[in-house]
Amino acid sequence: MDPETLPATQIPTPNPEEAFQPVIQPSVEKPYTEKPKSKLVPILMGIAVVLLGGIYGLLISQVQKPKVTQIAATPTPTAEPTLSTRQPLSGIATSSAFVSLESSVASLSAAINALNVSDTTLNPPTLDLPLGLDTK
Repeated sequence: MDPETLPATQIPTPNPEEAFQPVIQPSVEKPYTEKPKSKLVPILMGIAVVLLGGIYGLLISQVQKPKVTQIAATPTPTAEPTLSTRQPLSGIATSSAFVSLESSVASLSAAINALNVSDTTLNPPTLDLPLGLDTK
């Protein structure tokens, strides 16, 4: 039968206490078999890590340092001035051709130093070609 077609007195009313009763499973207690952890194991592990790190650091520092070999300093010769007298000039230095060449070089050097490099006549010409781009 359909609950909608039943009269109000025959409709079963659900009991909220019966509908939401929790299912209780029997608890099974396990006996405590785990031993308390010793504090000695983490301390020994820490000491081992520190020792291994120190050994690693020592090995790395020995590898990175290049071995310096002592090189004996070789004596370098030092220049000592000679106390000799001046030698006379050669025959070429006293010839008239050498003296005239010396004066020519001096006059050319003076002319080059007096040269004005920013001469406007040396600029390229300005090209003004009719290209037909005027907007007049």
